[in-house]
Amino acid sequence: MTEVLVVDDDPRSREILSRYLREAGCGVTAVDGVDEALAATQRSAPNLITLDLNMPGKDGFDFLRLVADRPELKQVPILVVSSEGDHERALALGARATLSKPITRRELLKRVSTLTSPRRERRQPRVLLADDEPLANRVISTYLAEAGVEVVSAFDGRETLRLLQTDPPDLLILDLMMPDFSGYQVLEALGRSPATAQIPVIILSAQPLTKKQRCALEEHAQAVVSKSINLRESLLSQVAALLPRGRDEDIR
Repeated sequence: MTEVLVVDDDPRSREILSRYLREAGCGVTAVDGVDEALAATQRSAPNLITLDLNMPGKDGFDFLRLVADRPELKQVPILVVSSEGDHERALALGARATLSKPITRRELLKRVSTLTSPRRERRQPRVLLADDEPLANRVISTYLAEAGVEVVSAFDGRETLRLLQTDPPDLLILDLMMPDFSGYQVLEALGRSPATAQIPVIILSAQPLTKKQRCALEEHAQAVVSKSINLRESLLSQVAALLPRGRDEDIR
């Protein structure tokens, strides 16, 4: 059974998260603050932690800094579930993924499944990077290569679809604003084909997104990363959470 620690000061949020998780067969411990969460992890390390960022006193960022010094928790993925706050900063501090409230049962359970599923053995994971801007494509490819990831680049939507169908990657990193055939159209086509529907997707966004836009994208992708804020740290955190890797391997 997957054991989940829910950390949220709002009673209604704790109740909703706990209910979704229990109905999916997870064991749940729910607490309303950082000190209570730290005490719970000392009693028993969970398989996953969901974390609200905006809490009185010690907040979610404090929790992330504190658990970074706990070796027994370094392998426990932390999923930020928060209505407000700097999600990119949370990723840079060690969170593995983020969701924006309000959340649906489907998106929560999809993210929990991704973060807790056993990793497949593979010597080197492969990422398809789709971005029509040559400089952005080159910079992001460098980040991924330095982290030990094989990168295949595409520069338009149609080339992206062709590569997805002929040689499916372990992960797709997708820019939304590509000419002729956009990232939105790629997402739609991806979901229609059984051969590609299960490929995890990280969306790259150069423009600020509203909460409504982010939530809509998270229905079709596992993560949304801003190009403008802490790109390297945010992107590699999400890549580490989503790529199939051997037990002893880590994204560097």
